Order: sequence, then structure tokens, then C-alpha cells
Amino acid sequence: MPAGNVLVDGRPVQTNVSRKFFGDALLYFVSEVAIGLFSVFALPLFATHYPPELYGVWTQILVTTALVFPILTFGFQTTVVRFVSGERDPYRISALFHWMGLIILVVLLAVQLLIALTPGMLAKAVFSDAAFVNYVPLLGWFLAGFSLFSFELAFLRAIEQIKLLSVLNIAYAVGRLALLLVIASVFKGTLEDVVLG
Repeated sequence: MPAGNVLVDGRPVQTNVSRKFFGDALLYFVSEVAIGLFSVFALPLFATHYPPELYGVWTQILVTTALVFPILTFGFQTTVVRFVSGERDPYRISALFHWMGLIILVVLLAVQLLIALTPGMLAKAVFSDAAFVNYVPLLGWFLAGFSLFSFELAFLRAIEQIKLLSVLNIAYAVGRLALLLVIASVFKGTLEDVVLG
């Protein structure tokens, strides 16, 4: 008999485990849909407030971040789910979180130092044009933020905090869209003003 079922009058009856699973899965699905919708809203914002080259820079920053963050985090976001899921000792979970987080922070600090020392070379490598050197720090901020955020979400997934994970996912999407709106309205659509300011 599967876990979470009990026999009542010879028939299996589901307990709270199934309801929790389906409730968490539904909430996570809603958060993923919300993230997709916020991305859809970001596209017209770019089309009306930014020149095409800045849309290209934004897209390149997002793609580079998605490709590089698993390397910067040593794949801890998947390791955490595998090894922390079965752990019940809160002190051990806390120790794992802090040690892995410290390793990621050290790597991210090294990356920020590399960005500060070689912005021209990185602009040429990432954006194929050294003229976009002013956007390299923005790439660094997104790398650091997304790496730490993904690591935190992995821990929440491992300790079965799916509701908090879903809320943070939505907050991240809203925050990213809000950043675009602020840049578009306050800085009149120039990312450069934010980076140089």
C-alpha cells in the first residue's frame, strides 16, 4: 500500500500527504505561470521604451546568467535536493546551507573581481562588442543575484517549503518586471544611466 494511504473498511483512503502534494504542486504551477506572464509583459515594455540593442543586451544578460550560474554554484542547487531532502536534523541542514552558501559567495566575489578587472574583455566575449562595457557590472549583479536566489530555492525545495518557494518565485518575477518599469520611467529607458549612476 502506498505511503499516505490507510485502510478504512478494506478500502485505501488518502491522508494529508496527497492533499499536501497536490496543493504544493498547484501552487508551484501557478507561480510558474505567473513568471511566464511577467515575462510576456516585459516584452512590450522593451519594445516601447528601449532601443533594439538594449533588448539584445537584456536578453544576452539573461541567457548568460542561465548558462553560467550552474557552474558558479557548483551544481549545489541539484545536490541540495538530493542530499538535504532526507535530512531531518535542523543543525545539519543549517550547517550544509551555510557551508555551501559560503563557497558560492567566495566564487561570486571572485567573479565580481574578475568583472571589475576585465570589463572590456568580458563585454567583447558576452556582447560581441566592447562598446557595451558599461553593462558588464549589470551582468555581474544578475549572476550573483540569480545564483544566490536559485541556491536558496533549492534549499526550500529540499526542506519541502514549496509554498514559500512559490511566493519567492512570484516575488522574483515581479521584482524583475518592476526593475524594468523603474528603469523605463525614472531613467527614461536607459539601462546605462542605472549602471553608470
